[in-house]
Amino acid sequence: MNKLIILLVVSVLAGAGIVYTNTSQQQETGSTPKRVTKESQRERGRTVFKGFGNSLPKLSIMASVATSEEVGTEIGVGLPMLSPSDPPVNFKEILKGLSCSSDAIVIGTVKEQTSRLTEDDTFIYTDNVISIEEVIKNNLEAPIQASDRILISRIGGKIRLNGKNVTARHDAILPLELNQPHLLFLSYIPERGVYVANSANGSFLLKKNKIINLTKPVVGKEFQSGNDATIFTNEIRSSAAATCDAETQRGTK
Repeated sequence: MNKLIILLVVSVLAGAGIVYTNTSQQQETGSTPKRVTKESQRERGRTVFKGFGNSLPKLSIMASVATSEEVGTEIGVGLPMLSPSDPPVNFKEILKGLSCSSDAIVIGTVKEQTSRLTEDDTFIYTDNVISIEEVIKNNLEAPIQASDRILISRIGGKIRLNGKNVTARHDAILPLELNQPHLLFLSYIPERGVYVANSANGSFLLKKNKIINLTKPVVGKEFQSGNDATIFTNEIRSSAAATCDAETQRGTK
């Protein structure tokens, strides 16, 4: 199974220089897990609001002790750990897994963005107000209609805290772009009544009929930035129309 080294890099821009605190963890890429379900995707999505616990320092403390105006926390991505026993990447299987484990798949344009502190004060997330243009897969728990404006949360952002500009960035999950169209695989967080866009290989900026993959590292050539957006979107429509097994669908009512 492919593994991904995640390097946590915390930097405080202080008067004498930059102070780093480094830890590392392994995380599955999401391309070849044994079983990804809607509920497991939702649980990953909840991290957007909860934060990272004891693995990162509290941003309010970092901001209070920093002598610079800029304070930053960054989660960096290492190289994938490949195993000779890993099967070849199968685009259609990955796409079906993404489609089946997502609560909804939409195309929409980001109209507003507001960044907030996570519950544990270790990171930042951004609420994106998105105008929906197409619903490729709908969610029976919270149906979406074309022309709706819905709230989609995503890890990372920038806020003003204790008189400092504080930035949090996850290099594996790049931010959505304001006033630009995106194709997004979504998980629904029922207790909050909102969607999150944080699944691996599941967020794409659409520009000049090309896709720009906002998830790193990219698994499979079909997911690479620069591919034709029309062809890629048609593949997703076909995948979303396919029958999903009951285990992957776990998490629905």
